[in-house]
Amino acid sequence: MSNSHVPTVYVVAATGTQGSAVCRQLRQLDWAVRATVRNPDSLQAQALAKLGVVLNVGDWDDTDALAAGLAGCDKLFMALVANYRDLDNERVWAQRILALAKAAGVSNVIYTSSISADAPEKRTLVPPDHLLPKSLFCKNIIEGLVQRAGFAHWTILRPGFFMSNMLDPKARMYPELFEQRTWLTALTAETRLNLIDPEDIARFAVAALQDPARFHSHGIDLVGDRLTPVQMMEALSAAAGRDIKAAFYTDEQVAQAMDKNPFIGAQVFLRDGEKCVDAEKVNSFGIPMGSFKGFLAREQAAVINTYT
Repeated sequence: MSNSHVPTVYVVAATGTQGSAVCRQLRQLDWAVRATVRNPDSLQAQALAKLGVVLNVGDWDDTDALAAGLAGCDKLFMALVANYRDLDNERVWAQRILALAKAAGVSNVIYTSSISADAPEKRTLVPPDHLLPKSLFCKNIIEGLVQRAGFAHWTILRPGFFMSNMLDPKARMYPELFEQRTWLTALTAETRLNLIDPEDIARFAVAALQDPARFHSHGIDLVGDRLTPVQMMEALSAAAGRDIKAAFYTDEQVAQAMDKNPFIGAQVFLRDGEKCVDAEKVNSFGIPMGSFKGFLAREQAAVINTYT
């Protein structure tokens, strides 16, 4: 690629946690970025527009809008959000986007999947008919689609638990954090959660877009820190200036709630995540990964806004 060529990247889910971080970092490089959004008047879409991201209106079911967004792009970043009412939608969306990207002349694809999506059968702590294993098998199918689509270069990133899940708005899925200053979880006291800063996901994605040959055909587990729930709440307490504790559901409570509360099953699913990660591979690329404490320090304003 000549120095005069400015790459154009199509970012899927650009208003989301991963996509917005990728857009920001790409625009800092003065790369051209395009995205399709459902509501161009949303705060998230307007923030992208201010960065210089070119937006068109549509959704992942709108073939014409996707094709228009992809026209002239040579690279693709694809992050998809599962539709838990119909998990197969994610596969359909991926298949549609990949086909349109191939037709548009895209040569380099980065897909963000999930830890263990390359071998979902290894995750055995929840029944296979639970939403999380079913979603993981869907991502496994999409990984195969990416690999077999015929792009010159592809990379699959498998992020861990987003550090930003402990800040607004995602932290609201844990009501006890706000009602009792307690993170009540179905993780165990010994669980070391695979944590990742979304900005680090974007750094890996951008690095793979800049040097596609180096990252080609790699699947990379992304983990920046590993902490127990107690350690996470200690760090959060220090950052927020408030005492926040971790508490744990009993085995009996977990068994009673597993079928009724998908969040309980999701946390049980995460208990054995540490054994499913190739931590040495992520370090071999030489891209620094941030700690949870570092994330909280950088996001100090958001921490205070969330917990005061």
